Amino acid sequence: MKSSQLPFSFNFELRPMSAGRVRGRAAQPQSGAVAMRALFITLLFTARAFANDTNVFQPYQIVSFTNVPPMIEASKAASITNGITLGQVVTNLGSGWMPRNESVGIIRWSFSDGRQLYVRSQSYSAGEVLGTNTSGQARFWFITNANIISPK
Repeated sequence: MKSSQLPFSFNFELRPMSAGRVRGRAAQPQSGAVAMRALFITLLFTARAFANDTNVFQPYQIVSFTNVPPMIEASKAASITNGITLGQVVTNLGSGWMPRNESVGIIRWSFSDGRQLYVRSQSYSAGEVLGTNTSGQARFWFITNANIISPK
């Protein structure tokens, strides 16, 4: 793979070392290995930094149907209206859940009165605006006993 195809850039070029003398000094065949080791260590620390980032917005958790999160107080559903952002939903209700092995990508919140809030997000970002029927926005709707309830 060429370095121009990688998502990051290198400031060195790996070339095969010749046996013998290079520019008046003995060739050091391990210098390529040293550079690769340094690159590996740099990538390792970068990956760990991203893995330990606790400020990443995560609006849902993956769960099995037998282990869904506890229900939310029914009165909190009133805070979900057109124009609210996904970040505000998570602040008001906590993280939603998404069933394991379901590929539709709908985030759910369950309320104590039997309703469920469904959010079909496009970017899963905190600033994404929720709407009921507007293109370019995440869609949301409530369901209770398999009946769709129009949000206010």
